[in-house]
Amino acid sequence: MLQKNCRYKFQIMRITLFGFFLFLGMNAIAQSLDLDGYLALLQERSIVLQQSANHTTASRQDVRTARAALLPAAEIDLNYQRDFTKNFLFLNEEDPTGFFPDKFRTNFNNTVNASAIVEQSVFDPVALANYRLAKLAAELAQLSNADLSKDLVNQGAQLFWQAIFARESLKVLEENKVLADEQWQQMRDLFEEGYASELQVRQSESFFKRTIPQLQSAQNAYGIMLNEMRALASLPTGYPLELEAEIILSDDDLNNVYIKDTSLIQNTQMRLLFRQAQIAERQIGAAKAARYPAITARLGYHFNAQDNAFKFDNSNKLIFGQLGVQIPIFTGGFNSAQIQKAKIERENVLLEIQNKSLQLRKDLSNAALNLQTALEKIGEEKEAIQLSEKELEIAAESQKLGMVTPLEIREMRLGLTGAKLRLLNAFLDLRVARLQMNRILGKN
Repeated sequence: MLQKNCRYKFQIMRITLFGFFLFLGMNAIAQSLDLDGYLALLQERSIVLQQSANHTTASRQDVRTARAALLPAAEIDLNYQRDFTKNFLFLNEEDPTGFFPDKFRTNFNNTVNASAIVEQSVFDPVALANYRLAKLAAELAQLSNADLSKDLVNQGAQLFWQAIFARESLKVLEENKVLADEQWQQMRDLFEEGYASELQVRQSESFFKRTIPQLQSAQNAYGIMLNEMRALASLPTGYPLELEAEIILSDDDLNNVYIKDTSLIQNTQMRLLFRQAQIAERQIGAAKAARYPAITARLGYHFNAQDNAFKFDNSNKLIFGQLGVQIPIFTGGFNSAQIQKAKIERENVLLEIQNKSLQLRKDLSNAALNLQTALEKIGEEKEAIQLSEKELEIAAESQKLGMVTPLEIREMRLGLTGAKLRLLNAFLDLRVARLQMNRILGKN
């Protein structure tokens, strides 16, 4: 019993030490990540991107498989047979002279057969069409992987700036909490000096306590954003993330947020659709190619020998060349149905191209409007912050003379806090709108 308890305690200690060193190791690799650093980590660790890369690799193997039908194929077939039973051919009439035996052996102990055949497709329109289709499908898979990578990068960038917004909002709310605490302390001092009432002190205390749940809610929001960033990058839940960036842009950066080139040529979704249109066109050609004959050339060698003592002095050898033609006559309407189906798919892709172009233009216009609105809001909130700071500074001096009530101070402080939060939100809207425009134009 004592031995079991000791073993149990040793296992607990080992697990505890392992967890402790794992925690130290995770903290040791913690580093500040800017936007580029997080996006690089996302592209390196994302399971979704790894799976997409595997699909791209598999599509390249499909190209090799399709190309194999156009290359020569060689085959060697070897057979050895050992006969353990002797077979004879018996004569019905006996030879009165006794010169000829009354039976002849019809098999040998050892038999060797060998053949080598080289086959080459001279003209196979179906195999050629499938090879071209496989190449286009591989290019489509590569474009899909690039589009998925850009989409994840865009999502990661938006999450990054949302997390930065949550972090900066925490600073504003923390500042609001400190100011409320200072106001409460000031009211207590004025109360002791006889310049403030007990009601004013309690009001200041209530204002301060209301800032605590707001701050806790912002902290929870920041933690949720970090968890979403970890999940997008396929990182463990406890992976340390320390973000390094400023959500507020400088005046020079604000003057360069507009995008002049609004062409959709680099948009990966449009490029995917154009590639699908090419594949649909090739599928029509592949369906038509099934109506044409196929020509195959073969070059072969046969060897056959039989002997009882492995001498094989006598053998049969044959070298031959063969040209085969396969002509399709009637398929029950299968080829015609495949051609019509391919034409319908091509028409659907062309319609999808038109629809996607209109949708992207609409999204681009909406993102540009959001960007313009965010710029205007930034200017408004900057002026509101400057005005609120001046009002709050004047009110703080007037409060000592009893000319401003704590409620008025609170309203001014809340107005300043709200303006700062709205400014941060406007910068977030600006960055998200810019990311959306870059995603639509294929610039990220």
